[in-house]
Amino acid sequence: MAEVVSNKQVILRDYVSGTPVESAMLITTSTIRLQLPQGSNAFLLKTSTCPPINGYGVCKVVDSGDSGFKKDELVWGLARWEEYSLITDPESHAFIKIHHTDVPFSYYTGVLGELDYVV
Repeated sequence: MAEVVSNKQVILRDYVSGTPVESAMLITTSTIRLQLPQGSNAFLLKTSTCPPINGYGVCKVVDSGDSGFKKDELVWGLARWEEYSLITDPESHAFIKIHHTDVPFSYYTGVLGELDYVV
């Protein structure tokens, strides 16, 4: 049986105009199973860096049914504000493998990462 863990999430209470403030956010906790169903093409990520407002984050692959992503690989892309993210439609999410782990993860979430994403 797959392990089930708590998954803390930050959810916006409503549409935010301008810079979000703490009162506009709700912290909630749900549960998530750390194993995908057999035959799934989804992948499950654990967020390593909290995505800033622009949403770019670094994540570790926990489980994958997508041949493009292997367990324990590091990826970056448009991450969600939660500890674990289940990506059920890999085609709609642009996650990129991290090959250079000798630099701080913040390089992937800041201006340098955004430039690489656009190029």
